[in-house]
Amino acid sequence: MQKIKDFILSIIHLNNEYTSTAMYFGLYLFMLVLMAFFARDRKYDAKRVVIPACVLLWVIYLLLPFLLVFLEFGLDEQIRARTFWTLMIPPVIAVGFTALVFEVEQGRKRFMAIIAVCLLLMASGEFKINNNVFQKAENLYKLPQELVDVCDTVLGDGREVKLIVPYETAHVFRQYSTDILLLYGEDATIQRVVQTTYEINDTCREMMSEAPDLNFVGEVARKNQVDYILFDTVYQTFGGHSLNFDGYAESPDFAGDRSATDEQKAVTADVRLYNRKGEVFWGLREFGLDYVGRFGQYMLYRYE
Repeated sequence: MQKIKDFILSIIHLNNEYTSTAMYFGLYLFMLVLMAFFARDRKYDAKRVVIPACVLLWVIYLLLPFLLVFLEFGLDEQIRARTFWTLMIPPVIAVGFTALVFEVEQGRKRFMAIIAVCLLLMASGEFKINNNVFQKAENLYKLPQELVDVCDTVLGDGREVKLIVPYETAHVFRQYSTDILLLYGEDATIQRVVQTTYEINDTCREMMSEAPDLNFVGEVARKNQVDYILFDTVYQTFGGHSLNFDGYAESPDFAGDRSATDEQKAVTADVRLYNRKGEVFWGLREFGLDYVGRFGQYMLYRYE
């Protein structure tokens, strides 16, 4: 059952990595249907475009995830997303729209059809001003201010420090200072350049779940001389206590399952809340974690 779940999640991740929130892929599928059932020369289009496209879709969406999950052999996430290039999406959309325009009689109607096609293409992309990837910079570093504040706090002692952080925040710490060392980054997920240990890979996965096993994470932190651990109140809940008081939204780019197993939840089931000068936080001292402070949606703990 777990393999089936991982197989489905692999397909979801693959689709999300390529399509994001744009609709060009939807236009591509629409053009394939058009060429298969409504084009004048359906046999030609099916032979040259539709059938090869369907075979490639089967390879990308089913064969690659199968190889990755069941045979533990496959391309990493970055390369897998690029396999969509073999579908030749822009040319197929261009050919389909060209055929549609030529179906309209010459003159004013064809001119209006061209304008409509251009507007549809513009509306199907991502408007960069509204795109979550292109947000207004909060500081000169062009990084999230709350994570910059975390960096300044951990560097307060003027020495190198090692952190365990939620994977999606790792790039900020890498960009900010070389004095901040991370237990893992892309080596724990993509593994294209440097592969790390299974233990660190598992730690990364734990930290992406709603209830990390702090006994396991703490043991890895001890062995690797980690100084700080950062938690995300949007996704993580200890002892059944959610601390996302300000209603921070989940990332629109994440596709997958962050749920923890019952065994994971049981480890921190007895965690209580504490209040220090108006700041409510999880009491994690029994796991060797001393609360440092809250930075937006993130909570920083020192590992003793």
